[in-house]
Amino acid sequence: MTFHNDDRSLLPTDPLQQIALNAMDSADDHASTYYIYRERNDHMLITTTQQPKTQKERRKKQKEDPSSIQDPNGYFVHRPYRSFARPPRTLRSGGSKDGRTICLIHSYGGWRRWQLQFGRDLGDAIDPRGVVQWQRRTNADNSVKTDADLKGYRVRSWRLWGESGKAYHREVNSKRKQGGRTEDDPTAHQPLRATEACQLTWSAPFSKRTREYAFSYEGVDFVWKGTKDLPADCKSAIRWMPVHHLKLVAILPAKVADETQEVVVAYFVCSAEEDEYGTLVVEDSRICEVFGIDEMPEDMALARAKGARPARVHDTIMATAVCMIIGEWQKRKTAVSVFFALLFAGALSPANTH
Repeated sequence: MTFHNDDRSLLPTDPLQQIALNAMDSADDHASTYYIYRERNDHMLITTTQQPKTQKERRKKQKEDPSSIQDPNGYFVHRPYRSFARPPRTLRSGGSKDGRTICLIHSYGGWRRWQLQFGRDLGDAIDPRGVVQWQRRTNADNSVKTDADLKGYRVRSWRLWGESGKAYHREVNSKRKQGGRTEDDPTAHQPLRATEACQLTWSAPFSKRTREYAFSYEGVDFVWKGTKDLPADCKSAIRWMPVHHLKLVAILPAKVADETQEVVVAYFVCSAEEDEYGTLVVEDSRICEVFGIDEMPEDMALARAKGARPARVHDTIMATAVCMIIGEWQKRKTAVSVFFALLFAGALSPANTH
């Protein structure tokens, strides 16, 4: 996988040639739609079928019919909690926290950078806490020297309230007391590395392009960017939330020298609901055009198990979308908090207390 070079301009200075939304439509035009919901403890549920908009209603529906949320083509984002540490989120297949991990999502301060690590064997390295097992760390000293290196997390002898993996923590410490083989055994070290890595960057936070997130995949530059150009059936979203939607464009060479063209391959429609992030639409037919793929498989889970290229492309787009959605949501929360803090401070200022 290739990475974007931050030393050069992300977008060319020459005028971009925007491919119209219907320019690549055909009889075989196909898109995948995902509905993204906010779950407890900052987890995310991503399904291909609409679910109740509130967490309470979704839990009730799942209790009455556990199969209602099961989705082989869906995803789930699990955010593990470990005190005094920031382990990566895990992107899992199947729309459930019990799904197999396909990507580690590392976030860094200020929303400037996200590191994504992929691998077919990652699911074997994640323990019930939702973090990389200590014995599956890449390097014996647990250092991270390359983008493919995995950092492991020991099971401590103590645990704070609310930390992930309560039962697993008890099980491991019970084995320690009994003198059984544990992660502390040097012979248990089975190093694992990610097979692919990708970096998503918030490209220009202090400019007029504050809502752009860039990454590269297989030599193609992609940018998530703010948009109001949505399909006709999404126009109500523009009225309610005019500046919250984004599109993903692939930047390709144009036929004219020194010019480029943008191909819209996905778009995200933000929701005003408290427990719903929004709707992500991935234009599969355009992705096939960009990467020269014959067709997108209907069963993405089976394609992923085979390591098929279309599944890897889909997973990469989904992982970057998750980063973008989380970043946008957290920035909105921060902006609102700052606004009310300033408003409150102004109300309590000496000028307003007399």
